[in-house]
This record gives sequence, structure tokens and C-alpha cells, in this order.
Amino acid sequence: MVSDDECDQDATADALTLLTAILHTRLARRLTTVVDATSSSVANRAWLLALAAEHGVPAVAVVVTAPLDVCLARQAARPGPAPGRRWGRAVPITYVDNHPLDRPRTCGCGCGGVVAGARQFLPGHDQRAIHERISEQWGSAMGFIRWFDDTYRQPAERPQG
Repeated sequence: MVSDDECDQDATADALTLLTAILHTRLARRLTTVVDATSSSVANRAWLLALAAEHGVPAVAVVVTAPLDVCLARQAARPGPAPGRRWGRAVPITYVDNHPLDRPRTCGCGCGGVVAGARQFLPGHDQRAIHERISEQWGSAMGFIRWFDDTYRQPAERPQG
């Protein structure tokens, strides 16, 4: 939409401006909206989730990962620029160099344990973290469900009776 070359990395800022305008419009109308983008860092996904929250729309970020060796092989196989074009299908190398799975991270629950590979939590820590936070904020799972339904369901969606 903002370039005649889908590989044109120079068009990224303009594309992001247009995406933001489209998202504001769709989310204001509470329309289901899917953004299929590289969004390789937490910060790149956080603004999308914040935008949905600003409009009171539930959102989910789905992150699809591949092992570093697979990313490097795919990068090497991508063609260079077509004749007369500046950009090819290869992604900017920083996307591959900053692959999140090639270094250990701390467990997402906050316990300080170390996880590696595709894991974000030590086994069982994801459920524990969810239940702890629900209990702290809403007192129980039922309290959370009531809050969620009151906050995000449209009046026509509420069960009768």
C-alpha cells in the first residue's frame, strides 16, 4: 500500500503509520483484527496489545518461533533483490542475530529460575503464576471470570437467567 515493492524496508515507517491508523479505526468499531507481522521483540508486540487495551478490546499475541539453526538456514535460502530492486526477501540480519531462543532467560513467573529454548516458564510455573495473580487481583478464578465478563462481553452476549 505504501510501496510498489513488498520487500522495501525503507517503507517500514510509512507502513507502520498506516497500520496504526487502520488499527485505531477497526478497534474503535470493536472489529476482530489480526496483525500478521514479524514483531520480533516484546516491545514490538507490546504497543499492539496496549492499543487493543486502549480500546477495551481483548487481545492475544501469538509468537511463532523456530530454532536458531532453522532461522539461519531460511535466511540463507531467501533470494536477493530482483533486477532493478533494492531489497530482497532476506530479513534484516538483526532479526536473526537477536533470536530469543539462543540464550537463557529467567522464568516468566518471576521466581528467578533459568529457562532455555522455547520455554518461557519452568514446568508448572505458568499455571502457578496465573493463579497467584488471579488470587491477588480478584480473590478467585470466579472473581476473575465475573470481572472479565463484565469488562469485555457486549450486553447481547451476556447469558440470560
